[in-house]
Amino acid sequence: MREQVTEVSVDMWAGFGKVIEEAFPNAVVVIDRFHVMKLVNDTLNKIRRCAGVKTKGSKYLLLKNNQDLTKTDKEQLEQILSQSACLRLAYEIKEEFRDIYETSTTVQSGLKRMKKWLVQAQILYGKTAQTIRFPLARNMQLLY
Repeated sequence: MREQVTEVSVDMWAGFGKVIEEAFPNAVVVIDRFHVMKLVNDTLNKIRRCAGVKTKGSKYLLLKNNQDLTKTDKEQLEQILSQSACLRLAYEIKEEFRDIYETSTTVQSGLKRMKKWLVQAQILYGKTAQTIRFPLARNMQLLY
C-alpha cells in the first residue's frame, strides 16, 4: 500500500525527507508553496527592518503580491522602496521568486529558473537560499 503513494507534500523541515523516503519509497517529496514563500517573505521583512524602513504599512505592501496592488498601493510601495536600494533589490528578487511559481509551465522549467534565482538571491537571501537549495539537492520538489 505505501509503495503506491507517488507524492507527499510537506513543509520545509529537513527531517521529513528521510522519513518519507523510508515510509513511501516511490513518492516524490513536494515542499508546498506556502512554506517556501513564507520563508522568502520573512527574510524580506528582516531586510526591511535592517534597512530602517518603518513607514506605516510598509510590511504589508512589501509582502503583498505585486499584481494584487492597487494604483495607490503601488505609489506607496514606490515611496517605501525609494528609501533603500537594498530593500528595492530584495523586493524585486522576492517578486521574481513568486513569478517562478506563477508562470513556470513545467517542473523542469521551474527548476531551471529556481536554480538561477538561487544564485542571484544568495547575497541578500543567504540563509533562505541555502534552505531552499537543500530540498532541490535531495531531488525534492518545490511546488504548489
